[in-house]
Amino acid sequence: GAINVVLRSGTNDFHGSAFATHSDDSLTGSRTRGQDISLDFRSRQYGGLLAGPVIRDRLFFMFAYERTEETDPFDDGVGPGFANQVPGVTIAQIDQVSAIAQGTFSYDTLGLIQNAQEQDDKYIVKLDANFSDNHRASFTYIRNVGTQQFQQNTFLTAPPALGLQSNGYELAEEVNSGVFQFNSTWSDSFSTELRASYRDYNRDQTPFGGREFGQFEVCLDAVQAGSFTSCTGSRIFFGPDISRQSNDLNTENLSIDFTTRWTSGDHTVKAIFGYTDVSVFNLFLQNSLGNFYFDSIADFQNRRASRLRLGGAVPSLNVNDAAAQFNTRAYTIGIQDDWDVTDTFQLTAGIRYDRFGNPQSPPLNQNFFQRYSFSNTSTFDGRDVWQPRIGFNWNPRERLIIRGGVGVFAGGTPDVFVSNSFSNTGQLTNQIDIQRNTSAAGCTPVPGGLTAAQQLAFCNSALVGANGRTFDPQVTNFLATNTASLALAPVNAIDPDLDVASQLRATLSVNYEADLGSFGDGWLFGIDLLYGSVIDAYQWTDLRSVPIGTLPDGRPRYGPLGGVASTNQDLLMTNESRGRSYIGVVRVSKNWDNGLGIDASYTRSNITDTNAITSATAGSLYSNNSFVDPNRAAYGRSIYEITDQVKLRLDYNHAFFGDYRTRFSLFGEYRSGRPYSITSFDPSGGRLATTGTVGNAARHLLYIPTQADPRVSFDTAASETAFNSLVGQLGLDRYRGRIVPKNSQSSPDVYRVDLQVSQEIPAPLINRAFPRARFRVFADIENVLNMIDSDWGALRQVSFPQTAAIVNIQCLSTPTATGTAPGAGVVNTLTSQTCAQYRYSAVTSPNESLSARQSLYQIRLGVRFDF
Repeated sequence: GAINVVLRSGTNDFHGSAFATHSDDSLTGSRTRGQDISLDFRSRQYGGLLAGPVIRDRLFFMFAYERTEETDPFDDGVGPGFANQVPGVTIAQIDQVSAIAQGTFSYDTLGLIQNAQEQDDKYIVKLDANFSDNHRASFTYIRNVGTQQFQQNTFLTAPPALGLQSNGYELAEEVNSGVFQFNSTWSDSFSTELRASYRDYNRDQTPFGGREFGQFEVCLDAVQAGSFTSCTGSRIFFGPDISRQSNDLNTENLSIDFTTRWTSGDHTVKAIFGYTDVSVFNLFLQNSLGNFYFDSIADFQNRRASRLRLGGAVPSLNVNDAAAQFNTRAYTIGIQDDWDVTDTFQLTAGIRYDRFGNPQSPPLNQNFFQRYSFSNTSTFDGRDVWQPRIGFNWNPRERLIIRGGVGVFAGGTPDVFVSNSFSNTGQLTNQIDIQRNTSAAGCTPVPGGLTAAQQLAFCNSALVGANGRTFDPQVTNFLATNTASLALAPVNAIDPDLDVASQLRATLSVNYEADLGSFGDGWLFGIDLLYGSVIDAYQWTDLRSVPIGTLPDGRPRYGPLGGVASTNQDLLMTNESRGRSYIGVVRVSKNWDNGLGIDASYTRSNITDTNAITSATAGSLYSNNSFVDPNRAAYGRSIYEITDQVKLRLDYNHAFFGDYRTRFSLFGEYRSGRPYSITSFDPSGGRLATTGTVGNAARHLLYIPTQADPRVSFDTAASETAFNSLVGQLGLDRYRGRIVPKNSQSSPDVYRVDLQVSQEIPAPLINRAFPRARFRVFADIENVLNMIDSDWGALRQVSFPQTAAIVNIQCLSTPTATGTAPGAGVVNTLTSQTCAQYRYSAVTSPNESLSARQSLYQIRLGVRFDF
């Protein structure tokens, strides 16, 4: 959806307004779904507007200001005050990890983070000038400065984790924009509109703990158990998270649009010409300060890491050399004819053409070219999309209006996707991933040409004695100059044959104003039907993962390209043609002369897609999905589908005292819960031992075995019993013998009712100068249902990215009976081994986390003054 905002302008009379609202934890509920929740927050908003003449009839001004100061409690954590407790983490463990960090590493983890602090300031200045009756101009300046804070690496589902405050960050944004618009009427039949805008956007993401330390991930097992690089229990993160270690963004947008309108007889022809230039500076280098994993508390205490991931700009190791700098340009032309075929039938037809340009290209990575026989230098340069459209408006009877249309629609400039190719060339940056191997005496990978003793010394220099601040020269030299490492460096690329994303959309709306006799006239009934079908969408796949066989349930199994062991990815942005939506709406509204009004609607949606486009980086765009084929996001029900939605508004607006109005507004909503997928979790880490892919360990849609299915065994009979019970509870029995479809489940439905009460009151000291001046005091009560019954109005859902791993999964090379431990070498550690059977363990129900603040009632008090 989109909102078209038209800013208010000044007039020959001075007018203005001011407002202030307040809410805090004393005006908020404290119990939902049988759970006591203690929130600690305050929310304030205030602002005002002043407008009037500079030169009467000729020049006018408007100035507006608004400020928000708000504390927003986090839902997930450990101990009192959190709606959802992270499994397997205690306050004692947090204190233990923090004490070791301080005593051994001289680093303050900052402990638990409970609240996000938000602050936002908006300034708007608008000038309107009437040069003559036929020529008008306006200039608008908008400044927005704001900060918001975020918690990182906190997960309720397998593998659970808690990010301490030093792992969180503050997002600071500054936006300065200006718009100039000139409208001219040249004759009764011809007019033009010129619009030019400029926008400067700066974003910084600053870790709470600064940028003098790497990220530490500590497994809370007392001593090392299982895999050296994957935790069997819960984890704690501290230090700046990997995506905030080098992160800075600036964009400058210049847009010029020119529109002409020409009327002749029954036709009005509109032509548009548009140009946009976006200049991007994007520094985004993950792991630039290091990302350490410790496989137990003992290893953490002894400064013995099991894994180090380190990124850097090469060969300089100066992070600024990793920044992506490029321009994206868009050229638009279009023509539209509005034809009054008859007095009751209007037809609109037109076509729009968009073409993109990128003057710069990412540097050629010869290693990538040798791997795939095409280059990584593709951008959106020269790509275009035609968008023909036709619509109609028919008024066959006085009270009946039918509207409809069909056409092709495309999105805006794809800067964020292009940026990935500039930031991840495999030439300007390098990433190394040093992991302790199963012998515990060495690691992989190591520089070539070393003796066994030298290899061991290298591993110790990387993983033993870690301090979080500095790295042994052997490690940084390996990152900067190692030819083999650079040859295998990860790359993001755009398919040379990529088409710009577009969609076919069709709409039909019927509106009828009915006279229901004794029930009154003016009943508005409506039906809306919307259909969308993907022509081209975007998809990401890892070229470094290639099919090598078939898994027990029939899905493909992958391995590293050329058999070269690597956890790096070459992520290709390509096209997907599947996806469609059906949306139907029925609605009714009625307003009575006594001030009573009602609105009601029911919406039914059926939406499918492949890649949900949840993120910005190629790695997240690839991994934050559900998979059948382990290397391509699955097609099926969309996470954006709200199957059923009912909305109801009751409004009473009446002046009991003079013309000072009293208003009661009640808004109710019911909606289906958000879809989510049932998946499995492979704890092997790195390149997964089951599917052979990288980065999507908990995203593979689950195979539901039949009774005594030879494709699956369980670690214990108790696990099998628990699994079968959970399958029944989730309604998954119908999928036995096959893979569960994408987003087969839904979080609980949501019911919500909000109430607003307001009263206008006079402003006697001001009324002499401004007779219409008045105050309006109001109270908003959000989620009234929770005030009536603490169990009502709760919002519970499986958290982002809407997947729930209900089992851990392994591959066994030899079928093994349930409850029998696999023999030596039977559990796959590499995809080159045979996967004859799945082994399921650690059965876990989906975690429907509670959104605390949205589940409690909240009262917001406010006052507004208008003159």
